[in-house]
Amino acid sequence: MGTQQFFALFGESPFMDTVETFLADVPQVGIVRIHPSVTDLACRLLSFEPDMVIIDLNAPSLHFVVPFMKEQPGVPVLGLDLPRSQAILLTGQLYTAPTSDHLLAIVERYVSDQAHTPSLTARVTTFSVNA
Repeated sequence: MGTQQFFALFGESPFMDTVETFLADVPQVGIVRIHPSVTDLACRLLSFEPDMVIIDLNAPSLHFVVPFMKEQPGVPVLGLDLPRSQAILLTGQLYTAPTSDHLLAIVERYVSDQAHTPSLTARVTTFSVNA
C-alpha cells in the first residue's frame, strides 16, 4: 500500500460535501474539513500540514489562500468552480526578486515557458448535488 496523502477541504456547500464523500472512498487520501468560521485559517492549515488544499472558489472568506501559499509554497491549492465545471490548480513557486532585473528575468522565463507549453484547462469530474 502506498503513502497516504492528506487533503484539507475548505467550504461548507453541498458541493464540498460531495467532494468529501468522493475522496473518502480513495484509500490513499486522508481528509480534514475546515469550516469558513474558523479563525486564522492560514495558521490552522499550516498546523495540519496538508499535501493539498481543496477549496470551493464560490465560498466566502478565501482571504487565507495567499498567506497560506506564502508560508507553504510547495503545497498546491486546488480551486473548484462548480458553476463552470472547472478546477484551477494554484501552485506557489517561490522566487527571489530583490531587484527589477530579477523580476524581469522571472517574467521572461514565464513567457518563454508559455510559448512552449500547450494551454490546458482542467475540468472537474461531473458532480451532482441533490438539493
